[in-house]
Amino acid sequence: MTVTLKNAKLWMAGFDLSGDHNQLEFNGAKDTPEDTRFGMDSRSYLPDGLLTFGVSHAGMYDQDSSATPLKVDDVLFAEHVGTALTVMTFAPVGAVGDVGYSFNGITSAYQSIGGAVGDAHVFSATGLGTGDAVRGTIMEPGVTARSSSSNSSEFNLGDLAAGETVYAALHVIATTGSPTLDVDIESDATGFASPTTRISFAQATAIGAQFLSDVTVTADDFWRAAWVFGGSGSITFVVNCGIQTTG
Repeated sequence: MTVTLKNAKLWMAGFDLSGDHNQLEFNGAKDTPEDTRFGMDSRSYLPDGLLTFGVSHAGMYDQDSSATPLKVDDVLFAEHVGTALTVMTFAPVGAVGDVGYSFNGITSAYQSIGGAVGDAHVFSATGLGTGDAVRGTIMEPGVTARSSSSNSSEFNLGDLAAGETVYAALHVIATTGSPTLDVDIESDATGFASPTTRISFAQATAIGAQFLSDVTVTADDFWRAAWVFGGSGSITFVVNCGIQTTG
Protein backbone atom coordinates (compact mmCIF):
# COMPACT_ATOMS: atom_id res chain seq x y z
CA MET A 1 0.00 0.00 0.00
CA THR A 2 1.34 3.42 -0.96
CA VAL A 3 1.51 5.81 1.99
CA THR A 4 1.45 9.60 1.90
CA LEU A 5 3.50 11.00 4.77
CA LYS A 6 0.99 13.20 6.58
CA ASN A 7 1.23 11.91 10.16
CA ALA A 8 4.54 10.07 10.42
CA LYS A 9 5.72 9.33 13.95
CA LEU A 10 9.08 9.71 15.68
CA TRP A 11 9.48 8.61 19.28
CA MET A 12 12.85 9.18 20.93
CA ALA A 13 13.39 7.94 24.48
CA GLY A 14 10.34 9.21 26.40
CA PHE A 15 9.35 11.90 23.91
CA ASP A 16 6.92 12.05 20.99
CA LEU A 17 8.64 14.47 18.60
CA SER A 18 6.30 13.81 15.66
CA GLY A 19 4.56 17.18 15.71
CA ASP A 20 7.85 19.07 15.35
CA HIS A 21 8.90 17.27 12.17
CA ASN A 22 8.22 17.58 8.46
CA GLN A 23 10.92 15.22 7.19
CA LEU A 24 11.88 11.71 8.25
CA GLU A 25 14.16 9.22 6.50
CA PHE A 26 15.51 5.82 7.50
CA ASN A 27 18.87 4.84 6.01
CA GLY A 28 20.23 1.31 5.95
CA ALA A 29 23.23 -0.22 4.19
CA LYS A 30 25.55 -3.18 4.50
CA ASP A 31 29.23 -3.15 3.61
CA THR A 32 30.22 -5.48 0.78
CA PRO A 33 34.00 -5.90 1.07
CA GLU A 34 35.67 -6.66 -2.23
CA ASP A 35 37.40 -10.03 -2.56
CA THR A 36 38.34 -9.97 -6.26
CA ARG A 37 41.29 -12.22 -7.09
CA PHE A 38 43.47 -13.14 -10.06
CA GLY A 39 41.66 -15.28 -12.60
CA MET A 40 38.29 -13.59 -12.13
CA ASP A 41 36.59 -11.83 -15.06
CA SER A 42 34.54 -9.47 -12.86
CA ARG A 43 34.74 -7.95 -9.42
CA SER A 44 33.62 -10.10 -6.48
CA TYR A 45 32.15 -8.95 -3.17
CA LEU A 46 31.46 -10.54 0.18
CA PRO A 47 27.82 -10.36 1.33
CA ASP A 48 28.36 -10.32 5.09
CA GLY A 49 29.91 -6.93 5.81
CA LEU A 50 29.06 -4.54 8.62
CA LEU A 51 25.56 -3.10 8.85
CA THR A 52 25.08 0.68 9.01
CA PHE A 53 21.71 2.25 9.73
CA GLY A 54 20.16 5.36 11.17
CA VAL A 55 17.59 8.09 10.74
CA SER A 56 17.75 11.60 9.29
CA HIS A 57 15.03 14.00 10.42
CA ALA A 58 14.19 17.68 10.19
CA GLY A 59 11.46 20.09 11.19
CA MET A 60 10.51 23.33 12.91
CA TYR A 61 12.63 24.59 15.81
CA ASP A 62 11.05 25.04 19.24
CA GLN A 63 12.58 25.37 22.71
CA ASP A 64 11.49 25.94 26.30
CA SER A 65 13.59 24.28 28.98
CA SER A 66 10.83 24.79 31.56
CA ALA A 67 8.10 23.11 29.48
CA THR A 68 6.62 19.69 30.20
CA PRO A 69 7.19 17.78 28.06
CA LEU A 70 10.43 19.28 26.80
CA LYS A 71 10.50 20.94 23.40
CA VAL A 72 12.36 19.47 20.44
CA ASP A 73 15.54 21.57 20.83
CA ASP A 74 15.80 20.69 24.51
CA VAL A 75 15.43 17.00 23.71
CA LEU A 76 17.83 16.81 20.77
CA PHE A 77 20.56 19.13 22.02
CA ALA A 78 20.42 19.24 25.80
CA GLU A 79 19.37 15.63 26.30
CA HIS A 80 20.77 13.52 23.51
CA VAL A 81 23.48 14.94 21.24
CA GLY A 82 26.50 12.71 21.71
CA THR A 83 25.20 11.17 24.93
CA ALA A 84 24.35 7.57 25.79
CA LEU A 85 22.30 5.35 23.51
CA THR A 86 18.66 6.29 23.06
CA VAL A 87 15.78 4.09 21.91
CA MET A 88 14.34 5.46 18.67
CA THR A 89 11.18 4.32 16.88
CA PHE A 90 9.59 5.79 13.81
CA ALA A 91 6.58 4.83 11.70
CA PRO A 92 5.03 6.08 8.44
CA VAL A 93 1.59 6.30 10.10
CA GLY A 94 1.91 5.12 13.69
CA ALA A 95 -1.51 3.50 14.04
CA VAL A 96 -2.12 0.07 15.57
CA GLY A 97 -0.81 -2.53 13.13
CA ASP A 98 1.36 -0.04 11.25
CA VAL A 99 4.98 -0.82 10.43
CA GLY A 100 7.45 0.62 12.93
CA TYR A 101 11.26 0.67 12.95
CA SER A 102 13.12 0.58 16.28
CA PHE A 103 16.74 0.58 17.35
CA ASN A 104 19.24 1.90 19.89
CA GLY A 105 20.90 5.00 18.50
CA ILE A 106 22.77 8.16 19.26
CA THR A 107 22.12 11.65 17.91
CA SER A 108 25.40 12.27 16.11
CA ALA A 109 24.57 15.59 14.44
CA TYR A 110 22.17 18.44 15.14
CA GLN A 111 21.86 21.75 13.30
CA SER A 112 19.40 24.37 14.54
CA ILE A 113 20.77 27.76 13.51
CA GLY A 114 20.89 28.83 9.87
CA GLY A 115 18.94 30.54 7.11
CA ALA A 116 18.24 34.00 5.80
CA VAL A 117 16.39 36.88 7.48
CA GLY A 118 12.68 36.19 7.49
CA ASP A 119 13.08 32.42 7.10
CA ALA A 120 11.37 30.01 9.45
CA HIS A 121 13.74 28.65 12.08
CA VAL A 122 14.26 24.99 11.24
CA PHE A 123 16.46 22.16 12.49
CA SER A 124 17.93 18.94 11.15
CA ALA A 125 19.43 15.97 12.94
CA THR A 126 20.99 12.59 12.31
CA GLY A 127 20.72 9.51 14.49
CA LEU A 128 23.12 6.58 14.06
CA GLY A 129 22.03 3.11 15.10
CA THR A 130 24.05 0.45 16.85
CA GLY A 131 23.37 -3.21 17.50
CA ASP A 132 20.25 -4.41 15.71
CA ALA A 133 17.27 -2.68 14.14
CA VAL A 134 13.83 -4.24 13.90
CA ARG A 135 11.03 -3.73 11.40
CA GLY A 136 8.10 -4.40 13.66
CA THR A 137 4.39 -3.84 14.21
CA ILE A 138 2.97 -1.02 16.32
CA MET A 139 0.99 -2.82 19.03
CA GLU A 140 0.22 0.22 21.20
CA PRO A 141 0.35 3.63 19.46
CA GLY A 142 0.61 6.02 22.39
CA VAL A 143 -2.60 7.94 21.73
CA THR A 144 -4.65 6.81 24.74
CA ALA A 145 -3.75 7.48 28.37
CA ARG A 146 -4.09 4.09 30.07
CA SER A 147 -5.36 3.77 33.63
CA SER A 148 -6.16 0.05 33.82
CA SER A 149 -4.62 -3.30 32.94
CA SER A 150 -5.27 -4.69 29.46
CA ASN A 151 -3.56 -6.02 26.34
CA SER A 152 -3.17 -5.12 22.70
CA SER A 153 -4.74 -6.89 19.74
CA GLU A 154 -2.99 -10.07 18.67
CA PHE A 155 -0.74 -9.99 15.61
CA ASN A 156 0.44 -12.84 13.41
CA LEU A 157 4.18 -12.18 13.39
CA GLY A 158 5.02 -15.82 12.70
CA ASP A 159 6.94 -18.34 14.77
CA LEU A 160 10.39 -17.69 16.21
CA ALA A 161 12.84 -20.09 14.60
CA ALA A 162 16.48 -20.79 15.35
CA GLY A 163 18.59 -17.88 14.12
CA GLU A 164 15.78 -15.38 14.68
CA THR A 165 15.21 -12.80 17.42
CA VAL A 166 12.07 -11.08 18.62
CA TYR A 167 12.66 -7.42 19.48
CA ALA A 168 10.38 -4.98 21.27
CA ALA A 169 10.58 -1.28 22.03
CA LEU A 170 8.66 0.47 24.80
CA HIS A 171 8.35 4.27 24.93
CA VAL A 172 6.58 5.80 27.92
CA ILE A 173 5.76 9.31 26.69
CA ALA A 174 3.43 10.78 29.35
CA THR A 175 2.24 10.21 32.91
CA THR A 176 -0.19 11.79 35.34
CA GLY A 177 -0.43 11.08 39.05
CA SER A 178 1.75 8.24 40.34
CA PRO A 179 1.29 5.28 37.96
CA THR A 180 3.22 2.05 37.55
CA LEU A 181 3.30 0.06 34.33
CA ASP A 182 4.51 -3.49 33.70
CA VAL A 183 4.55 -4.47 30.03
CA ASP A 184 5.16 -7.96 28.67
CA ILE A 185 5.37 -9.33 25.13
CA GLU A 186 3.41 -12.58 24.95
CA SER A 187 3.02 -15.32 22.33
CA ASP A 188 0.44 -18.07 21.79
CA ALA A 189 -1.87 -19.62 19.25
CA THR A 190 -4.70 -17.37 18.12
CA GLY A 191 -7.12 -16.65 20.95
CA PHE A 192 -4.37 -16.56 23.63
CA ALA A 193 -5.82 -19.29 25.80
CA SER A 194 -2.40 -20.00 27.35
CA PRO A 195 -0.03 -17.12 26.57
CA THR A 196 3.71 -17.35 27.29
CA THR A 197 5.70 -14.30 28.33
CA ARG A 198 8.63 -13.75 25.98
CA ILE A 199 9.86 -10.28 26.98
CA SER A 200 9.32 -8.43 30.26
CA PHE A 201 10.17 -4.74 30.43
CA ALA A 202 11.32 -3.21 33.70
CA GLN A 203 8.49 -1.51 35.54
CA ALA A 204 7.95 2.04 34.29
CA THR A 205 6.91 4.91 36.55
CA ALA A 206 8.08 7.87 34.45
CA ILE A 207 8.83 8.77 30.84
CA GLY A 208 11.61 6.77 29.24
CA ALA A 209 12.25 3.89 26.85
CA GLN A 210 13.55 0.33 26.68
CA PHE A 211 14.60 -1.94 23.79
CA LEU A 212 14.74 -5.67 24.59
CA SER A 213 14.94 -8.99 22.77
CA ASP A 214 14.54 -12.75 23.14
CA VAL A 215 15.76 -15.74 21.11
CA THR A 216 13.73 -18.58 22.67
CA VAL A 217 12.46 -20.73 19.80
CA THR A 218 8.67 -21.14 19.69
CA ALA A 219 6.07 -22.39 17.24
CA ASP A 220 3.63 -19.72 18.45
CA ASP A 221 2.54 -17.52 15.55
CA PHE A 222 0.62 -14.81 17.38
CA TRP A 223 2.04 -12.05 19.55
CA ARG A 224 0.68 -9.23 21.68
CA ALA A 225 1.59 -6.68 24.33
CA ALA A 226 0.01 -7.12 27.76
CA TRP A 227 0.25 -4.60 30.56
CA VAL A 228 -0.54 -4.31 34.26
CA PHE A 229 -1.41 -0.85 35.53
CA GLY A 230 -0.91 0.15 39.14
CA GLY A 231 -0.89 3.24 41.29
CA SER A 232 -2.94 6.30 40.35
CA GLY A 233 -3.36 8.63 37.42
CA SER A 234 -2.58 7.43 33.90
CA ILE A 235 0.28 6.51 31.59
CA THR A 236 0.68 6.81 27.81
CA PHE A 237 3.05 4.51 25.96
CA VAL A 238 4.10 3.02 22.64
CA VAL A 239 5.00 -0.62 21.91
CA ASN A 240 6.64 -1.80 18.69
CA CYS A 241 7.48 -5.50 18.23
CA GLY A 242 8.89 -7.62 15.41
CA ILE A 243 10.94 -10.68 14.48
CA GLN A 244 14.22 -10.42 12.58
CA THR A 245 16.81 -12.86 11.35
CA THR A 246 19.83 -12.45 13.60
CA GLY A 247 23.08 -11.28 12.07
